[in-house]
Amino acid sequence: MLIRGFIFGLSLLLASVSANAAGYTDWAIPTQLEYVNGGVLVTGNFGLANSSCTKTNYIFVPDDTSDGKAFKAILSMILTAFASQKEMKFNSNSCKRVTFHWTDDTASQTHTWHAVFVR
Repeated sequence: MLIRGFIFGLSLLLASVSANAAGYTDWAIPTQLEYVNGGVLVTGNFGLANSSCTKTNYIFVPDDTSDGKAFKAILSMILTAFASQKEMKFNSNSCKRVTFHWTDDTASQTHTWHAVFVR
C-alpha cells in the first residue's frame, strides 16, 4: 500500500510539472514587432516555447509597470535584434491571450525576470 501511495504521489507531481510546461523558444530573427494589449508581440520563427500555448512563432513581452527598467532593457534588446537582423531566444513559462488578434489562441509569454538572449 505504501508503494501505491508513493507511485500515485509521484505521478501527480509529474503531471503538475508537465502542465506548466515552460521552455525556451528556438533561436530566430524577429520579423515583426507590435505594441498591443499592453506589451510587445514579437513575431519570428521561434516555434512554441510553452506547450500549453496555442500560437507558434509569437512571444509576448508585457509592459510590466512594476519593473519598468527591465522592460526597457528587454525592449532595447528586441529593437536592436530587429534592426540588425540578429537572432533572439526567449524563456516562457506562461501564455497570453492577445485579444486584439485572437479570441481563443494564446502566445507564449515572457516576463521581465525571464531570460532573453541576442546573438
